Amino acid sequence: MAIQTLDERPGPARRFYRVKEAAAVLGVPQRTLYHLAETEQIPCRRLGNVILLPVAWVDAEPPLPRRR
Repeated sequence: MAIQTLDERPGPARRFYRVKEAAAVLGVPQRTLYHLAETEQIPCRRLGNVILLPVAWVDAEPPLPRRR
């Protein structure tokens, strides 16, 4: 029987991205996601001052083209 180290053990599945991480995945400015979250145009949760976006929504959305 092999012993697993802490790094090899599967952790809980990620459920949320912070805005900075979601912006990098989607290829959009952070400010755009903050605006969409503040105007309730995208699904999000607030944890104090932190806005969290569901991983399922971020992964399902196609990357948005960047505006110049």
